[in-house]
Amino acid sequence: MNDLHDLEMMLRSEMPILMIESLEEPRLLELLGEIGLRLSLPVFCWTLTDGLRPLAGPVVPSGAHTDPPEVLRHIQGTVRAGLYLLLDFHPFLEHPLHVRLLKEIAQGFAASAPRRLVLVSHTLESPPELRHLCARFELPLPDRQRLLGALACRSCGSISAASTISTSVRPSVSYARRCARPM
Repeated sequence: MNDLHDLEMMLRSEMPILMIESLEEPRLLELLGEIGLRLSLPVFCWTLTDGLRPLAGPVVPSGAHTDPPEVLRHIQGTVRAGLYLLLDFHPFLEHPLHVRLLKEIAQGFAASAPRRLVLVSHTLESPPELRHLCARFELPLPDRQRLLGALACRSCGSISAASTISTSVRPSVSYARRCARPM
């Protein structure tokens, strides 16, 4: 199946928390941004270094809501539906306050504006209190066909960009002499 389609189906489900293990964060963020557009939902991204910010647009660290309990309380208090991506949140899943706030946000999912939490990290273990509120998604590494397509796409871009450049290849004198020598 198509990664974009599979991920979109997971986000359309009634599970309020989606946990995604992936080493391909840029590719995943691109997919989630596209899904946000398809679903007409704003997508927000949180990192410990940049705080909470819209995913679209330039990365401008605002410093707002960098503290995990602060960002979770902000999400809990907002009435705006959206996708809230929490990147590298895995170390904070061991703290009881964070788990409780995640649980309260998830339990209020159907009652208020759906605020879907998407936890993204290289490794994620859901606390027992949250397992019934979580779905898991694994973004597979690109297969051979996808890699070939990406290479072809990049090659076409390089060729078309370089198509105005005239090149000629002449063997060097030493190469010509070596080729002319009998073996």
